[in-house]
Amino acid sequence: MDERSTHLFTLLLRISCFFVFIGRAWQHLFWDAPFRAFFWDQQLLEGLVGAVTGLAWFEYVTHPATDQFINALTRGFGVFYLLMALLTLWVRPGMRWAARLYNLSTFLLAVLALLYCKEKFYQAAQFFEYALQFLVPLFFSLALFSTLTKTRLLFYMKVAVALTFVSHGLYAFGFYPRPGVFLDMTIHILGVSEEKAHQFLKFAGILDFILGVGIFLPRYSQYFLLYATFWGFSTAIARTWANVVYDPFSLDLLHHYLYRTIYRLPHGLVPLVIGLFQAQVWRDREPVSEELT
Repeated sequence: MDERSTHLFTLLLRISCFFVFIGRAWQHLFWDAPFRAFFWDQQLLEGLVGAVTGLAWFEYVTHPATDQFINALTRGFGVFYLLMALLTLWVRPGMRWAARLYNLSTFLLAVLALLYCKEKFYQAAQFFEYALQFLVPLFFSLALFSTLTKTRLLFYMKVAVALTFVSHGLYAFGFYPRPGVFLDMTIHILGVSEEKAHQFLKFAGILDFILGVGIFLPRYSQYFLLYATFWGFSTAIARTWANVVYDPFSLDLLHHYLYRTIYRLPHGLVPLVIGLFQAQVWRDREPVSEELT
């Protein structure tokens, strides 16, 4: 890539990274996160809690200090994500120390995905559906600070896209129990019956599976990336659209749902970045010359 294209590539990843951080900051500062899935796990923590605090499990779970600690932890993560969002707007290639913060952010967002996975009885797709979100900070850091080739970075980004969309497809298709929120969004936005919504989601799941393979096919990947961009933005916007447009509009509703759209916007942005720049990477490759003997 030339310098101008490299700058645009990094800028789009910067925007994607910012959306993840600001959306998660909004969630943690004003709403909730699944930390109770860990701290209220009796099978996992009962022995440790008894040994450290001397409290019976019921006392520990119902004690005001436990809830205060979880709330403080949630808000603390919110502050961290907010600071990372601000750093993302400001960070420059020479600030290599920031790479450690982005690595830490990737780890913490992956832990968050694991907690959501735990809430769903450790369904693997629930974890990998968040792959794009927790890997975007790492991709941005690699683009800004590392000497990794853009070809290799684009490949890693494709893997994250495939994991996210295929995992989403497993729920839409019905391999795992189809989430009620998927049905509600489809019914409200498309104005169809529940039966039609099930059919639509099953078809969408099949397309997700095809997309997960298609983005790796050199001759056709651009078409699949275009669809991934459309579908990624659509599913992100649907989180707010389905709940705000069809109810009396209010700032409270927007406050409740908009952050869920914001941290999902990379689901459309990252495929867009890949589609825009993989063609140029291919064009920039020097042809291999063969000497005839």
